Amino acid sequence: MLYYATMTAQQVYTQPVFQLMEARLAKFMGRPAVPLMGRAMLRLVYVLLITFVAILVPFFHALMGLIGAGGWMEQHSNILA
Repeated sequence: MLYYATMTAQQVYTQPVFQLMEARLAKFMGRPAVPLMGRAMLRLVYVLLITFVAILVPFFHALMGLIGAGGWMEQHSNILA
C-alpha cells in the first residue's frame, strides 16, 4: 500500500517539474507544445533517473569511495607506469 501512495504522491509533486521541462523543450523545438510521444518519453526518462538516484542512496558511501579511487588512480598513474 505504501508503494502506491508513494507513486501517486510522486506524480503530484513532480507536475511543476514536468511542466517546466516541457515548456523548455517546446521552446527549444520552436513549437507551442510538445507532442504526446515526446512528453511521455520525457516523463519516462525523468522517472527512471529519479528512481536510479533513489536506488543509489543506500550505497552513497561506496559510490563516493569509487569516485575517490578513480581520482587517486588518475593522480598516481605515473607511479604505476
